[in-house]
Amino acid sequence: TTARAPSLPAHLRPARRERPVTSTWARIPARARSRARPRATVALGLARDLALAGVRAQVEVTGRSLRAGLKWAGKLGARAVVILGEEELQAGEATLRHMDLGEQERIPLGRLVDVLGA
Repeated sequence: TTARAPSLPAHLRPARRERPVTSTWARIPARARSRARPRATVALGLARDLALAGVRAQVEVTGRSLRAGLKWAGKLGARAVVILGEEELQAGEATLRHMDLGEQERIPLGRLVDVLGA
């Protein structure tokens, strides 16, 4: 008999319309949870807006390092990662990392859904 691969959980299955998998990442260090709360709020709001636009998103808020977070996103098959740091939020921007190219660019927060939903 042939072993059947286990099915993926619903949140990891491809959407009906093929969209890039996007991982929205916000690091919240344990020593700075109250200071980092705005980042988590922005990340969760962005994930909601992306979902409404038909783009699947995962939010990383466990406190992993940036390197570990990018590795996690790569394992998920993310094509892009949105990095929200203190500097980016103060500027009203986010860093968008294109995983396949390894390139990054700063994008205004108000344009992220349009850029990722295209």
